[in-house]
Amino acid sequence: MKKITCLIVAFVFFVGLCLFSSCTVNKKTNYIFEGSFVCEKDGVVYYLEIKEINEESYSERDGFNVVHDVVNNNKYYELSFYWMIESQKETYNFINLKDSHPKTNGLPVFYVDDNNNKFIPQNIKAPNKYTVVLNGVYLELEDYKS
Repeated sequence: MKKITCLIVAFVFFVGLCLFSSCTVNKKTNYIFEGSFVCEKDGVVYYLEIKEINEESYSERDGFNVVHDVVNNNKYYELSFYWMIESQKETYNFINLKDSHPKTNGLPVFYVDDNNNKFIPQNIKAPNKYTVVLNGVYLELEDYKS
């Protein structure tokens, strides 16, 4: 009888542990937040401006420089990404940013556009940071206040 009781307790403990870990670990938590971000790389200064917009504005933009936050489903954002080279402003338009792994829960979310450029919220490991991968070049943008 003791063996059966021990096996039942061990089984219940194992099932509880599995349920607990799936509820706490397997969630995307790197949500998008508003702000102004900057980085300098190879003499070029890059800027990222993020502003929350409503669903109607998101729909009107037809995928240009907007993103639907898949972690916080009821929020939409407008992105403005540009850089300065010798006082010349160059811009990049993100087109149709989508979650790169929409069917997974354990991976942090990152968004990929139609040109395979990436927009990655980094606020899990590094608050107030974003990574933009533009034509294979990684840019780590930090909050202006940092």
